Amino acid sequence: NPKKIAYGENYRPYDMKWFTKIAANMSLNDRVNLNYSPIQRAIAVDNLLMRTLPTMDPLFYNFKMAGEGYPFDNLQETAVFIGMPLYVIKQSADKEWSLVIASDDIGWVKTSGLAKVDDKFIQAWQSAAKTGVVAITQQNSLLDKSGEFRAIAYNGTSLPLVKQNESNYEVLLPVANLQRKAEIMPVVLNK
Repeated sequence: NPKKIAYGENYRPYDMKWFTKIAANMSLNDRVNLNYSPIQRAIAVDNLLMRTLPTMDPLFYNFKMAGEGYPFDNLQETAVFIGMPLYVIKQSADKEWSLVIASDDIGWVKTSGLAKVDDKFIQAWQSAAKTGVVAITQQNSLLDKSGEFRAIAYNGTSLPLVKQNESNYEVLLPVANLQRKAEIMPVVLNK
C-alpha cells in the first residue's frame, strides 16, 4: 500500500533505522505516570510546534497522491503559543523533547520552549488575567520596557493585561530563568 510508506523531504522512504532511533528516544518502555503532580506544570515561553513524534524531520506519504506530499507534514499537529499552560507527562531520552498535554492536543514540543511553574507564578498570572486578557488578532512583536525584542505574538496568543494607554498594551510574558522556572516579565505590545 503506497499510503503506508513514509517519505522524507528528499522524496526517499525512511528506513527502519530512522524509526528505531526515534522510538529509542521516546523511551517507549518507560511507564508514563498520568497521576497529577504539581511539578509537571509548565508554560510555553516560546512559540512551539507540537509534533506527533519527537523530531523535526517531516514525514510525507506518497507525493503522487493529492494532499500527501510536500508541504503536508504528517507529524505536525498544531502550534503552541507563548503563554499557553501545559502539563508535561514525559521527556525524551535526550531531554530535547517533552510530551505535553495542552488545552486542545497532546504532543511533543521542544523542552527549551518550556518553563516549570509553581503556585506563586500561577497565582500572579491568574491575578493579572483577572484585570484583563489581550488576545492577539494580528502578528506583533513583544518588546520589553527597554525596547528589546522578546518574542513574536501570533494571532490567537492571549496574555494577561497589566495596563494600557493610547498606543500600547502592557502585558505579561512568561520567561524562563536559568533553572528553567517561569518568571513574569512585563512587555509592551503595540495596539
